[in-house]
Amino acid sequence: VKAVNFKIFVIDCDRTSDDKVSIFKVEQEKLVKLSVVRIFEELGTTRAIESDGKTIFFTGHDHIIQCWKIGMDQPFKSISTGLVVDMVLRNKFLIIVGSYQNAGVHIWDVNSGEKITMFCILSDRISLGIDHLLCEGHKNVLIILDWKKLAEINVEHRIIVRENPGQLFTMNKTKLIKFDSDHDKGVSSISI
Repeated sequence: VKAVNFKIFVIDCDRTSDDKVSIFKVEQEKLVKLSVVRIFEELGTTRAIESDGKTIFFTGHDHIIQCWKIGMDQPFKSISTGLVVDMVLRNKFLIIVGSYQNAGVHIWDVNSGEKITMFCILSDRISLGIDHLLCEGHKNVLIILDWKKLAEINVEHRIIVRENPGQLFTMNKTKLIKFDSDHDKGVSSISI
C-alpha cells in the first residue's frame, strides 16, 4: 500500500495470475475507487509503487519499471532497470533499490529513461528527505544529494552505523529519527 497526497495505491500480488494495482482517492472521508490496472505475469512480481500524487504512477517489477497515467489501462513507458524492491520519486528522478539481485541505489531520469548515477550501497528500503536519502539494509546509509549536480560523481555521503539490534531509523521530508532500545538496560531513546 502506498499513499501519496489523497491517492492510495494497493498492490494485489497473486503468484498464480497477473498482479493488479487498485487506485483509490479519499473523498469526503470515504475511499472512492478510481481504477484498476493489470500487471502482466511475465513482468514478475510487483514489488514497489510510487506516484507524483497527481496523474502519474510507477510500478517496479523483476527487471523493469512501468510508467502509468491514472485512468489508463496500459503503461505509456517502460524502463529496463533490473530488480526493483523499493523506489521514491523526486521531481523527474526515480530512485530505486534492488536488494542483492540489483545492488546499489540507482537514480533514473523518468523523462529520458536514462540512468543518471548509481551508489554502491546495499539497501532494501529507501526514504526521501528534502536533500537526502536514507537507505536501509545491512547498514543504514544517509546520502546527502545536490539535486542540481546529480550527474556528478562527488556526492557527499555518510554512513549511519546501526550500533545495536534495537536501533531503528525512519525519515520524512524534514527529519531523520533514530530510535534506540536496549532491553537489557530497560531504556529507550529517540534522536531527531
